[in-house]
Amino acid sequence: MNASDPMAQLKDIHTPEAIGWWPLAPLWWVIIALALILLATVIVLLMQRYRRNQYRRTALLELHKLPADEDNQTFALQLNTLLKRTAISAYGENACATLHGEKWLAFLRTSAPKLNAENARPLADAAYQANPSLDQAALRAYAASWIKHHQKKSALIRRGKHV
Repeated sequence: MNASDPMAQLKDIHTPEAIGWWPLAPLWWVIIALALILLATVIVLLMQRYRRNQYRRTALLELHKLPADEDNQTFALQLNTLLKRTAISAYGENACATLHGEKWLAFLRTSAPKLNAENARPLADAAYQANPSLDQAALRAYAASWIKHHQKKSALIRRGKHV
């Protein structure tokens, strides 16, 4: 090599190896841990919600099993019993087990304020009539809506309506 030629002393450029993705930086471990905690929390909350609403699913199944060819009084009594059992499951026996007539309608109105409780009036009156006139399909629809949409006791207390 010629000492006077500085270009002859240069060597080829060697690029460093590419930076790999493993091992992960500490921040990525924190992000992964937080994501796993969030996922586990969502799963637990969904499972709790599913379990809390088991009585609703059971009541809806029983509602669909009610015979359609019953006489009106028997149908109204069976439907009223189903709604009462559902209410006892949600609110406790002390809150609604002894309710009947106007007090029962007021309870239905309070527990599901978005529904028109007047649609349930035949349920309150049917037990005291020999052959009540009622629309079974409308009552089924009201009962299904009430079962799906009634508010739990804690939600009513937060809104200031004690049940």
